Amino acid sequence: MKSNFSERLKKYRESAGLSERELAHSIGAETASVKSWESAESLPAEEMIEALCKFYGVNRDQLTYVDPDEIIDVNGAEPQKVSAPAEKGEHRIKAAFRRRDRRFALVMVPVFIAALAAFLILGFTLDAWHPAWLLFLCVPVVYTLIKAVAVGSMRKFNYPLFVATLYLFTGFVLGNWHPSWVIFLTIPVFYIAM
Repeated sequence: MKSNFSERLKKYRESAGLSERELAHSIGAETASVKSWESAESLPAEEMIEALCKFYGVNRDQLTYVDPDEIIDVNGAEPQKVSAPAEKGEHRIKAAFRRRDRRFALVMVPVFIAALAAFLILGFTLDAWHPAWLLFLCVPVVYTLIKAVAVGSMRKFNYPLFVATLYLFTGFVLGNWHPSWVIFLTIPVFYIAM
């Protein structure tokens, strides 16, 4: 079991193009711990497995899958402890996620201000209050797009909101209510392709 897990862990790290030290720093573990996991000397604690799953964007089953034919009955053997203090690593991971969320929030403030300014300008100059409110729907679309690019997973992108915004825009501004409803059919295609 350990050897399969360690090989899988090493494969994930190498496919991400990270060194053992970079991975350890990213998930809040020690480099020695990552080396021992990859050499099948020990197994990570539950918190570290969760951190690895979040970091690689996989679920627990994908990371820890063991072929049923390879399970060995060890008759009550004690599980090995990981040398890295789990609590310290957990705090580092939470702090890293808080920093990342703060950065996203700071990026979104100018986007919201730009949407508000454009809304007011279009409203006062062209009396286009009605279609201009669609700019506020663009704020969460831009937020999820930035987050998806930063995380590297387009599944984080709020595609249904993007499609709804596009549909409303083509309906209000261009008057294409009937032909543009077809874009809603792309939502399942988007999620199947991802």
